[in-house]
Amino acid sequence: MPLIVASKGFDCSICQNQADDVRDFANQNDGNVAVWAAMTFTYSVSTPTCSNIDNWNTTHNWDETIFSFVDDAEYWVESGTPRYYVIHPTTREIIYEGFSFSEAASTALILSTSNTDKTSKKKSFRMYQSNDGIVMEKPADASGDLRVFNILGQELFSQRISDKSDQVILDFHSKDGIYIANFDFGDVQVSTKFAFRR
Repeated sequence: MPLIVASKGFDCSICQNQADDVRDFANQNDGNVAVWAAMTFTYSVSTPTCSNIDNWNTTHNWDETIFSFVDDAEYWVESGTPRYYVIHPTTREIIYEGFSFSEAASTALILSTSNTDKTSKKKSFRMYQSNDGIVMEKPADASGDLRVFNILGQELFSQRISDKSDQVILDFHSKDGIYIANFDFGDVQVSTKFAFRR
């Protein structure tokens, strides 16, 4: 699905004012558009922490529909906050980059699909870590290309997946962290995030 990355500053008043709009959009479009928040400080030199994120989520009633992470390297800040990026679900290209949340939201919605069959397939795809390694669950008839990226968008792993099974053990090994898996099977493209922990 399309991804919106919102660069937000804990101390940015515009970011705070737009927090409800971002939350409402994420809740209304859960399953069609993914929303991530790259959290930092706009004016303070303080290092952002997970506690800052917890406080923000509590204050603005953000829940699990928005994946918030610390952007301590300010990778997503560019020329300040708030800033929004829309990432294409298949090519992973940045389709929109700017300060307008409404434009980012409309761009993401145009990219999204409401096809029921596609949505059903998307919901049956997931990845997780087991004792055997990284496990991918998928529809038994789905075959295609799997690519794994880190949160900076760097591709770390790729594999062609056959349609012979609904569960595949992947030979993917990396450092602890959060990753994005993109699976392209025919007319459906699925992205999901998972945490890798030793």
